[in-house]
Amino acid sequence: MEKIICVIIGAFCATFSSLAQLEHRISYTFGFVSHAYHQERANERKFQEYTFPDIREHGTYEYTDEDLHSIPVVFNFQYDCSLKKHFGVGLCMGYECEKMWQKTNYIKSAGDVISPFGNTYTNWIQELRNGELKRHIIFIMPEATVYWFKKRHVSMYSKAAVGVRFNFEKRKFYTSTPKSEILPNTSSASLYFHVSPVAVEVGGPYWRGNIEIGYGAQGVLQYGVKHIFKGKRDI
Repeated sequence: MEKIICVIIGAFCATFSSLAQLEHRISYTFGFVSHAYHQERANERKFQEYTFPDIREHGTYEYTDEDLHSIPVVFNFQYDCSLKKHFGVGLCMGYECEKMWQKTNYIKSAGDVISPFGNTYTNWIQELRNGELKRHIIFIMPEATVYWFKKRHVSMYSKAAVGVRFNFEKRKFYTSTPKSEILPNTSSASLYFHVSPVAVEVGGPYWRGNIEIGYGAQGVLQYGVKHIFKGKRDI
């Protein structure tokens, strides 16, 4: 038993020692024009179809013209661990909020009507309404980083990430009554991605500013601050 305990302690110490030699990076960045924003901007002039789940059996549907009016900013938090001199793995989390004005052509079935000739047809009611949609986007993605070179005051790298995107939406219609009509909140999840082929960090051995050019979840352009700790620095 004592030998087993010694082996376990020795393995733990060896693992901790190896982890202590790794280089860790944490960064906080602001990104601009994400894939979600670009996608919504491309679709805002097109008619979108929504179906209300609670009254779907009545044949209710709508066509909505959207006007995106939010600022295209993404808040990113990233962690990177350098496994080797030129390769690292990490995790990225981010948040983005989209706001859209909506002009809706709301069409609802009022039931079947029998004509004087005995024919049955559906009686449709059409209503034009103005509203607003607010979408909160949260994503989490494992990412891989390749460092082309790492020096004491400057490094250049590329990275790619794939993960999950969560959408949380709230829709509200402005009616003639003092109280607006608020629909139930909805949520969804989908695959998400990001790639930054060109990225540079400049500064001291522990604190640096970084800028990245790419496309995806984190934005076409992002910049922020990065902290490097643990492990040996390249000089």
